[in-house]
Amino acid sequence: MSELRRNPITGEWVTFAVKRGARPYDFVKKSEAKKDSSKTCPFCPGNENETTKEVFQNDDKNWSIRVFPNKYPALDFGDCDFENHSFYENMNGVGIHEVIVDTPNHNEKIYDFSSEHFLDVIKVLKMRFDDMKKRDFIKYIQIFKNNGAEAGMSLVHSHWQIIGMPVMGRIQNDTLFNALEYRKKHNSCVMCDMIKNEIKENIRVVSENENFVAFTPYASKMSYELWIAPKEHISSFGEFNEKHIEDFTNIFHNMLKRVSLINKDISYNICFMDSPIDENKKYFHWYVKIVPRIGNFAGLEFSTGTFINPVMPEDAAEVYKSKKV
Repeated sequence: MSELRRNPITGEWVTFAVKRGARPYDFVKKSEAKKDSSKTCPFCPGNENETTKEVFQNDDKNWSIRVFPNKYPALDFGDCDFENHSFYENMNGVGIHEVIVDTPNHNEKIYDFSSEHFLDVIKVLKMRFDDMKKRDFIKYIQIFKNNGAEAGMSLVHSHWQIIGMPVMGRIQNDTLFNALEYRKKHNSCVMCDMIKNEIKENIRVVSENENFVAFTPYASKMSYELWIAPKEHISSFGEFNEKHIEDFTNIFHNMLKRVSLINKDISYNICFMDSPIDENKKYFHWYVKIVPRIGNFAGLEFSTGTFINPVMPEDAAEVYKSKKV
């Protein structure tokens, strides 16, 4: 029989139906990222004039990390004007949208980075986060990485994106609301309590170190979904100290290597789940989601927001732990 589980962080219900993983599928599935080469790729060394002017580059000539405003931004600089003159509300799309190219090598994958370089990448992400949050019109900052065509990646050259937004998204609002309601009821943090429970049960924990734990969430929406969270209560990426960055980098890199072994050329999204730029929201607990794109969204997901997952998180955790990295 199927099982419904509630995610205490988001409040969402997820249906686990293991038998659906064996259902027949008539369609040939493949979307592909745009084909390019190092000669034409705008993210490769020598083609810097194909992007906007960099805001950060760790070396004038032989760079390994380069940051620049997105040439095709979701949001852009401007005045933040909100209109409410009719039934509908709207505002202009003001914000900041940057691209972080994390390697000069066209085909290099993030899980193949050296430990030292991966640490440098995380430090640059934090540097851009800290700079972006200083802007008065920024209310929320989203760091994310798309890997593979099915995850929305348009260019094969490895890169991150960071967007400073004038509003919060629904998922962040729902998560924040659940965190506040839990705090009112239990006088504690829902993620802190969940982490304690995960470590105690030790059936979904994949790895942990002094400051972080990686686990497959109890009510994961997607097959093989992984979360990484700090053991202590930290509400924002901007609060990380040097030790936090080091420990997070180590466990994060290790988990990406394990995800890459699930199947060949796996697509996945990485999402940093942060608190809004508001000192009054300290009850939120920061975490990262690694979401493999295995399976499809269909009518039930789009009509009800209820996801069907054919892989139990306990089984997913065992698969991850079995991978040798």
